[in-house]
Amino acid sequence: MDQEKIKAAWKQETIQADVLLVGGGAAGAIAALSAFDAGAHVLLLTKGRLQSGCSRMAGSGMVAVMDRKDEEDKPEIHIEDSISEGCGLKDPALVEVMVREAADIVRYLDREGLPFEKDAGRFILAQRPKHRFPRHLCTQNSFGPHLMTCLGRAVKAQRIALRENAMLTDVHLEDGEVADAWAVDQ
Repeated sequence: MDQEKIKAAWKQETIQADVLLVGGGAAGAIAALSAFDAGAHVLLLTKGRLQSGCSRMAGSGMVAVMDRKDEEDKPEIHIEDSISEGCGLKDPALVEVMVREAADIVRYLDREGLPFEKDAGRFILAQRPKHRFPRHLCTQNSFGPHLMTCLGRAVKAQRIALRENAMLTDVHLEDGEVADAWAVDQ
């Protein structure tokens, strides 16, 4: 069967969205939730299942300056430590964004039920190599599965349009913006 006949046999569906996000890992899920909170109609497209992929494999936790009164840690120090930890390979502008938003993301994930380790209601902050202050937040067991379960639950609770097992195949641009996108699914 030639390619045109195969394409003609495919079921086609048109979905309207203000924001199309490709990738159902942590970054895609957080971006979908943020766009939804801003009032956009969001379509999240992932070639696997939501909560699968690389984010699920994330190791032990994340780092953030958590505004603890008993610590002298500051975002500027965290930025320096992160760039040093990456042996100068990290993009300083991206590191700065990550550091400045990390505490808000931790608080958001905590509200969404991510089981960070705590003592008397305060986050337990562990020391990491090449960081001058304790700022590593952990969950019991592996961080990645907890993170993706939490984000997947939040995406589904908001009823964000989700297409799993779908792969983006093409986009059409008009005036530098995506006007149409095509994907195939099972």
